[in-house]
Amino acid sequence: MTTSFALVTDFHIGVPRKHPVTREPVTNGTLNSVQEALSKIESDKVEFIVQLGDLLQENPDAPSHIDESEKFATVMEIFGAHPTPIYHVVGNHDTAVLSEEELSEGFGYERLYYTFDSDEFTNIVIYSRTPQLKNAHIPEEEFTWL
Repeated sequence: MTTSFALVTDFHIGVPRKHPVTREPVTNGTLNSVQEALSKIESDKVEFIVQLGDLLQENPDAPSHIDESEKFATVMEIFGAHPTPIYHVVGNHDTAVLSEEELSEGFGYERLYYTFDSDEFTNIVIYSRTPQLKNAHIPEEEFTWL
């Protein structure tokens, strides 16, 4: 028996922003890009999809945190409407936009590291911390959990 799955990553959805150095407009990922990717995957008949992080893109010029939270809620509705189970991994840009609590709640997870079963495997999702994009690490509590 084989397991078939799809990986998606680095959508970087966010409020439009300017490059921090050049101040030129930067194009973020769009909700349409998520829908297009999921549509292509749907025809592949995979068992599950893993979203590998950096779903969101921080923007220090965003008018409010509410705008970024609304983008997250909208993209989660898109994922939730897909017929294939989708599992989420947190990326460093995600935690630059939303708190761990907001991400856990939005993903519907008790915590951001977890396991899920597929036909042949138990799959492990780790949540590595990357504060200020430095000193990436996996906390001791996760090693104990493993």
